[in-house]
Amino acid sequence: MSFSLRREREAIEVRRKRKAGVEALFGALILGVIATAAVLEAVRWKFGPGLEGNGWLFPAGSIALATSFAAYGGIWLAFSRRIDTLRKMHTEAVALSQRDSLTGTYMRDHFVRKLKAELSEAGRFGHAALLVFDIDHFKQFNDTHGHSFGDQVLQFFTASVREALPGATIGRLGGDEFALFLRHSDPLTRTYLDSACQTLLALLASGLAVGPRRLAITASIGIALAPEHGKSCATLMSKADMAMYLSKKNGRACWTYFDETMLTDARNERALERELRAAILLGHFRIAYQPIVDGKGEVVAMEALLRWQHQLRGTIAPDVFIPIAEQSSLIHDLGLMVLEMVCRDMPLLPAVPINVNISAKQLRLPDLLAQYLAILATHGIDPSQIVIEITESASLTANAKIIAAITAIRAAGFKVALDDFGMGYSEFNQLRHLPYDTIKIDKSYIRNLGQDAVTDIFVNAVVEIARTFGKSVVAEGIESEDDRIRAGIAGCTCFQGYHYGRPAFLEAGPMSLAMIAAEPGAERLLA
Repeated sequence: MSFSLRREREAIEVRRKRKAGVEALFGALILGVIATAAVLEAVRWKFGPGLEGNGWLFPAGSIALATSFAAYGGIWLAFSRRIDTLRKMHTEAVALSQRDSLTGTYMRDHFVRKLKAELSEAGRFGHAALLVFDIDHFKQFNDTHGHSFGDQVLQFFTASVREALPGATIGRLGGDEFALFLRHSDPLTRTYLDSACQTLLALLASGLAVGPRRLAITASIGIALAPEHGKSCATLMSKADMAMYLSKKNGRACWTYFDETMLTDARNERALERELRAAILLGHFRIAYQPIVDGKGEVVAMEALLRWQHQLRGTIAPDVFIPIAEQSSLIHDLGLMVLEMVCRDMPLLPAVPINVNISAKQLRLPDLLAQYLAILATHGIDPSQIVIEITESASLTANAKIIAAITAIRAAGFKVALDDFGMGYSEFNQLRHLPYDTIKIDKSYIRNLGQDAVTDIFVNAVVEIARTFGKSVVAEGIESEDDRIRAGIAGCTCFQGYHYGRPAFLEAGPMSLAMIAAEPGAERLLA
């Protein structure tokens, strides 16, 4: 328990005992007055009214006054106790309003107030640590297993946090995001915090029962220390949040301490976002096309790959600017721009379908399909000539809305491919619910075929499911004939990779199938 919290509770206990003592003394005084008045009244009744001339200490008027005093004192005591009861009820109501009814943790506003108070104390008496948590894939749990199970996940998470970090003050910041702080007179060592985070992740990994199996829970954690990383609530919350998002980028289920380089990275990202917005307006992008071939080596489709030609930085890789676009509203602008560029190029491309990528964020937009169809109509392109590649991040968050959006896309005539399948620890259950035409197995699995038993089982299972439902399977990352042979033996029906052709830019002239020959070296220009 923190020093300030312990001191506050001790002060409350002292005030309670003092008030109880005053009430007991006043109650005894009233009882004494009542008893005295009763004795005097009895004497007056026995010896007659009007004892003024007999030398009595208390004349009849004084007896009446004492009786009135006792009566009014009793009334005051009754009201006092009633007020105490109401005050207690009010205090309990306030306490309930400060706590999340589901998890028992503090609500965001009250948690922030307590954090500010603790940091004020820490500035004079010690050190503090703020940890921010985000439950990984929580939305998927809700969508797949229902909100009741989601509530169980939240309760299980907070119970695990209390077990791993006893005595910490925990708050629910909103949804699946929580925070806690610890304070001590001595610095909170990273060894202690590392051990606590490891214990928490181990407790979460034990999972919750879902029917006959247990579902492991993971969380991304960000840590900021006071006074090392800041002394104010706003500064620590911001820095712990940065560290938490870096944990997500690093694969989730881990913890990250804030580092000053994160501020530089954040500034760079903001600058890059501004430049990305300008590049979209100025058209500083190009499309490279990479072939997808069948078992005979014939081109059956081509994937459109976006490249950013920065005037000062040179070519910026998609894995640098796509995450920034997804964090902002620019990802949909990029998607529309790519489709527009592909439609302009299609008269110069081989007569095969062209694959374009789409993000999960775009699938949530209500007018996505209408905008895509409008672009195709402008250029006279049939939807059947476009394959929409959906990254697995979309399938991981698949819910009724996402499934309905994909179903509408297929109903409009587009083909749908699940891209990078396996990268997000895919559940085969997704293959039963998601509408699709093609599965593209990530290159990390293709490279390990024949060398890792788990990889062989995974790929064979995916191929068998696809064959059962009449879908095609594309092996990504084919860089040699050995890769092609292993993927073919595993049952893949189509192949994509440098072995068949590197991404190539389309220049002034048309691109024929004969020009799409595998050439070692960098991305090529086809004229």
